[in-house]
Amino acid sequence: MHSTQLNSTQLNSDCKRFIKLLVLFTLFGINYAYADTTEYKLDWKIGSDEIIAKFNGTATGNFITNISNASVFFDGVAFSGNGSLFVDSISLFGGFWLSSGAQISFDGTYNNFVFANSNLAIGDTATNYFYSIEVPGQSYNYLVIGSEKHYGFSNSGYSVSAVPEAGEWAMMLLGLPLLGWVVRRKQSAMQIATA
Repeated sequence: MHSTQLNSTQLNSDCKRFIKLLVLFTLFGINYAYADTTEYKLDWKIGSDEIIAKFNGTATGNFITNISNASVFFDGVAFSGNGSLFVDSISLFGGFWLSSGAQISFDGTYNNFVFANSNLAIGDTATNYFYSIEVPGQSYNYLVIGSEKHYGFSNSGYSVSAVPEAGEWAMMLLGLPLLGWVVRRKQSAMQIATA
């Protein structure tokens, strides 16, 4: 009888540890969701072609702003200047490029950005650029890489997601075995208690 109570006490202790770990991982997940700057990946499939853009930014609701460190790949071919592409937006009231105000929406309906290998906001000419501008009732999506041009593609193959950082992967890889150990110990204690 005494050993059953001890095992029951041990079981309660393990359950409390498990709940504490679960709370910690939940808080970590909430912290990750509201992190200031995160790396994102935009994946846009256009028929058999694919545009991949990677960038850092700050998410607020449906929007990503404060965009920097942009890289663009078209069918695996990198833009020249990747990692330090200029990130601009367009003035919806004047139709000219601005060096600030770029935004990307998670659903693709409120985009206003251009990633270019030259500063379009000061009038430079770019040989590689990719933009998506959404205005009420109209979508302008365009990609130029060298002499190759793609335009008028829709948002149907569009997705944006956060890229997990190395520290997050490490925490997850360390946390999963720890959770497995807690569950195994709990099962072992339950077997002893019922014996």
